[in-house]
Amino acid sequence: MSESQNRVRLNLKVLYVEDESAVRLLAERYLKRWVEDVVLAENGEEGLFRFKEEKPDVVITDIHMPVMDGLEMVEAIRKEDPAIPVIVATAFSDPAYLVRSIELQVNHYLPKPVDFERLINYLKEMDEKRRLTKDIERQRRLSDEYKKAVDMGNIVSITDPSGLITYVNDAFCEATGYSREELIGKGHNLLRHPNMSKEFFRVLWKQVLEKKVFKGIIESRTKNGGSYIADVTIVPILDVNDEIQEFVAVRHNITALTDAYERNIKMIFDSDETMVMVLNEYYEPILLNRKLLSFLQVPSVKEFATQHLPLHKMFLEEEELLSPSMIEGENHQEGMINLVYLLKTGGRGHYRIRMSDKEGGVRTLIPYVNSVVNQMFRQRVYHILSFVDVTELELMREEKVNNIKLASVGQVAAGITHEINTPLTFIKGNVELLRMELEDLSAEKQLTDIMTQMDDIEEGIRRISTIVDSMREIAGHSRDDIEEHNIYSTMVYACRMVFNRAKHI
Repeated sequence: MSESQNRVRLNLKVLYVEDESAVRLLAERYLKRWVEDVVLAENGEEGLFRFKEEKPDVVITDIHMPVMDGLEMVEAIRKEDPAIPVIVATAFSDPAYLVRSIELQVNHYLPKPVDFERLINYLKEMDEKRRLTKDIERQRRLSDEYKKAVDMGNIVSITDPSGLITYVNDAFCEATGYSREELIGKGHNLLRHPNMSKEFFRVLWKQVLEKKVFKGIIESRTKNGGSYIADVTIVPILDVNDEIQEFVAVRHNITALTDAYERNIKMIFDSDETMVMVLNEYYEPILLNRKLLSFLQVPSVKEFATQHLPLHKMFLEEEELLSPSMIEGENHQEGMINLVYLLKTGGRGHYRIRMSDKEGGVRTLIPYVNSVVNQMFRQRVYHILSFVDVTELELMREEKVNNIKLASVGQVAAGITHEINTPLTFIKGNVELLRMELEDLSAEKQLTDIMTQMDDIEEGIRRISTIVDSMREIAGHSRDDIEEHNIYSTMVYACRMVFNRAKHI
């Protein structure tokens, strides 16, 4: 059987937005081997128009494009269809683009050059999720149409008007881990998760007691201490007197969708070269990307979260940097809260930290923080810490400063050379004249002429001595710091000997 016969075609219409025509046409040829239809656009504006016109099932887009960039287009598309799957394929790895992609709920972030095999796997996953989403939507419509009926295909519970459980189905027991005997007669407080606020349930009870149907997302605690997230519809069942007889709660377990959201976050940041840590709303680390795990030499986020040494204690104590004492806490949570608060209030890129790497060197990092709300489950907040390694940039900056200093020293040295050469010219010229006059010395030659030349020599030597003393002061060394060699007195002594010798000729 040929490859084309083995290939399973995906029932998808794909919109591919790319400004490079060669890449766009290559993608079209490749995708048409797998999907039903491919729609092309060369910029964000055209992509938005084709989206509205063609109604594709999946959008694949570059970020940096003329007219309208990819993320602007995705933002506009989200207003038309919040659930449309989006894949961003780009060569840009700026943390700001990654954070913005998460805010727009981009499903996958694919670095260029595009790995088409990986892209097809994403499309297969989306095709499967599309089928599952349609099934979930079908179930929800059935629940809405039969509001007062018990759908045995969902997680169902019934409570009396005071909130005590009177019935649960098998799916409810499976989701919570409790048996019927453990649940019947108990209140739903048994299942309340600490992530859910008291205010949320106050609003819920107010609404259903007013005989209104409640719809919302609820996170519940399981028997073993875990949790599951459900899309819940609670219907007040009324008797013949229009009084509340009981409440029927029909739940759709969407834990897998929420987990997929966090898997998408992990997938996006694992492909990034920046070191990234993601904290949940309780400032507990739920993700360290590959780059950060490698730098910290820990195998997993679980090992990092449970190890004895918190992150802030790994920072090296140095002045004018973000030091351990600035974010000190008794545990991971307190330290993380202090770190996030300090970065948010201190200004973007204001702080630097130093940490030892696995080779024993010291790296300089700039920490940034961004907070993102899960648009599907708004109680969940992610604090995204990114650590940008600027060690090489710092070294380049220091090297540039040193070059400037060396250039300044060169200018000073040139000035000193000029100043010393001037008196040396005096000395050299006068010595040569003195030599010639000694050779031509006659009885008529006046002693004062020679003495005048000797005075010029002494003046030149004095100027050299003054320059040398000044340079010692600039360098911070006094005469007492070094061994004294008085060139001045030596030269004077030599000249006196020449003069005395001349008198006897």
